Amino acid sequence: ACLAFVGGSFVPVGGHDPVEAAGQGCPVAIGPAHANVRDAVAWLVEAGAARVVADAAALGEALVEALAAPGGRPRFDPAALCAEGDRVLERSVALVERLLDEGAA
Repeated sequence: ACLAFVGGSFVPVGGHDPVEAAGQGCPVAIGPAHANVRDAVAWLVEAGAARVVADAAALGEALVEALAAPGGRPRFDPAALCAEGDRVLERSVALVERLLDEGAA
């Protein structure tokens, strides 16, 4: 079993990127101060790949649940999560290219 805790999210520094850990098949726990990665956290929570924890006690509960999970398996498909991330990246690159083309015209 595994559980990744994303640092910088219990203090007002904005949190660190949770996507890499989720892409490795690890459920992610992140604290409430994750403004820098708000969209990624929302996406991962919706996919069942992450959970926002309020404090150290809630982080401990999340760890206990992860260790007790049958077979230590996450409740989401990391390959599907990565594929969706690739599609998001492709759309972002296309948007930037379009904006650059419009600026050059």
